[in-house]
Amino acid sequence: MSDLLQRTVLVVDDEALVTQTISGILQKHGCSTCGAASAEEALTVVRQARRPDLILMDIDLGAGMDGVEAAEIIIREFGIPILFLSGHTEPEFVTRTENVSSYGFVLKNAGETVLIASVKMAFRLYDARKAAEDRELALRISEAKYRSLFDEAPVGYHELDNDGRITNINRTELRMLGYDHNEMAGQPIWKFVVERESQAATTAKLAGKLQPGQTYERTFRRKDGSTFSAYIDDVLLKDGTGTTIGIRSTLQDVSRHKEAERRLHESEERYRILVENAAEVIMVIQNSIVRFANSQAEKLSGFSKRELIGKSVLDFALPEDHERIRMIHQLRLQGAPLPPGAEISRIVRKNGDTRWVEVKSTVINWGGAPATLHFYTDITDRKQVEDALARALEEKDALLRELQHRIKNSLTMITSLIGLESGRVSDAFAQTVLDHLRDRVNSLTRLYALMDRTGEVQRIHVDDYFTNIVESLSATYIREGSNVQIEQRYNPVEIDAKMAAPCGLILNELLTNALKFAFPEDQQGHIWIEVADRGKELLITVSDDGVGPPPGFTIEQSSGFGMRIIQLLVEQLRGRISFTRDSRTIFTTSLPLS
Repeated sequence: MSDLLQRTVLVVDDEALVTQTISGILQKHGCSTCGAASAEEALTVVRQARRPDLILMDIDLGAGMDGVEAAEIIIREFGIPILFLSGHTEPEFVTRTENVSSYGFVLKNAGETVLIASVKMAFRLYDARKAAEDRELALRISEAKYRSLFDEAPVGYHELDNDGRITNINRTELRMLGYDHNEMAGQPIWKFVVERESQAATTAKLAGKLQPGQTYERTFRRKDGSTFSAYIDDVLLKDGTGTTIGIRSTLQDVSRHKEAERRLHESEERYRILVENAAEVIMVIQNSIVRFANSQAEKLSGFSKRELIGKSVLDFALPEDHERIRMIHQLRLQGAPLPPGAEISRIVRKNGDTRWVEVKSTVINWGGAPATLHFYTDITDRKQVEDALARALEEKDALLRELQHRIKNSLTMITSLIGLESGRVSDAFAQTVLDHLRDRVNSLTRLYALMDRTGEVQRIHVDDYFTNIVESLSATYIREGSNVQIEQRYNPVEIDAKMAAPCGLILNELLTNALKFAFPEDQQGHIWIEVADRGKELLITVSDDGVGPPPGFTIEQSSGFGMRIIQLLVEQLRGRISFTRDSRTIFTTSLPLS
């Protein structure tokens, strides 16, 4: 429970019961929770209220923005970790979440143990990643300081003629002394040196009596009167005949040099502490040989540093991985493109145990030769959890298929029982009610039979489904030798399985009404069924050339139970239905596809 104490989790689900159940489980384990019923509400909570530490995000949130879109916005704007929560197990749902978040995917009905384990793992992964980013930032800052000691080292430069007068001087030396160029050009160098012997030494060098080459120290006086010590290196300038024409000198402020040495030592010490105390294993590999390893490498491999240095990297790998490791190492050194992201590999410890690791590598210069810097993170525990989740996903998929099969069988049994009951009642009204109920249940049975046969549980082909319903109702209401003909015209369109069931019931009611009432006394006629995809709308049209409803009929004022069912279903799908009477009786249902 301690892993979750003082953690706040936002549960985003469009079903209040699911939100309440999951919140209860999390609170039981020490979490604070809050809820949101839509993606838009979740964004409002994150932007206006106290930001949660983790968001359990349902993928399918009904109309409007879905969970994946909301997650992308939240991660981009706030960096809050997302753990996807869904009842969907299809690959396309899982793949979309992988492109958004690496903190996991858990099924709604996975149970308390898996839910809490997934939440804990998400927090651990996020905390580890945040810590790694902080360490990486600290390392970059340290490296920048380390490099600046060299890139910005203050070194002065000047040239003298045979009289010891300054003919050229750089800006660094001018800044050291506090003069501008015009003030120093043409002046003898010893004018700016404290030591009296400076003039004699310079003159002796120009006369060839004293050979330059050894670094020496002088004290310089700045324009403001202050002094500083500097190291000087001289080189004689000669013309084409070998005659000395002057001296070139480099000047380095000793105080700054000593300060740089001190800072360099501190930077190197910080770097050493950072590397030795990093959570990751850090190793330098050159020509497949370990050249450097930090303390974490000892813990992961079981070998001491002395044993690691000089050992081949292949000694830590399984034999079947050797060729792949050699190939990746060579491609990396050649600068060839490699797959993005970290490499997942295995290492063999000294005791023979195998551990899964995530490897990030880059090419560096080590001792004047190319090498690769490797960062290893032990992900064995995460890998085990991922494998367990994958197995659980497979099991849930199999369970879902079995559940759908059983639902289909149960609906078939219910249809049969209704048919038996209808056959034994003598009251005509009761028999009609039972027959209608049987037809409605049968339309659902056809849907589950279609899903069971195709293996598709999310998207339904309207033409296949509606054709099954028409065949079933035709067998019930069109007797042999009847003069009624049904024509079907369907655009190839797929709809969500949630939408398919009410659509099937709407067709069932409209077609049943036409078959029962449009053609009394075996009157000849036609019934037309059309389904059209209008981009954002699905149009379902059922028309006939029969006698039509009585004068004054309206859908809203109809007292028929079937028509009431149609209105309720159309409202549920946020659509609309219209009725027109011309040469045909036409019922048109428009349903949004989004």
